[in-house]
Amino acid sequence: VAPLAATARQALTEGSQFVEFANFSERPLVINGLNGYEIIADAKEASQSIPVRILLVAVRAGDRDMIIEGIVETAGWEKYLPEFRGLAESFQITPAGHAH
Repeated sequence: VAPLAATARQALTEGSQFVEFANFSERPLVINGLNGYEIIADAKEASQSIPVRILLVAVRAGDRDMIIEGIVETAGWEKYLPEFRGLAESFQITPAGHAH
């Protein structure tokens, strides 16, 4: 199993939807007792070259990794960052084993 930081970086940069990644900010975190890893990065949406900022949180629960991602145009970042973080930090696994 890959380290969670590597899994998060791969999830962020794989595919062709976003290009020109820059200004990475990364940190490990714990969300409701689960190991997590947060990456914030600037990029451009590939088809229309729109500048965006991406918040990606990877959470590891046992043998599963979950990815939570928020994407917004750079100009609206400050407005949405608290909402994105709040959503990611509310992630939990219920006793039945289902993610919410």
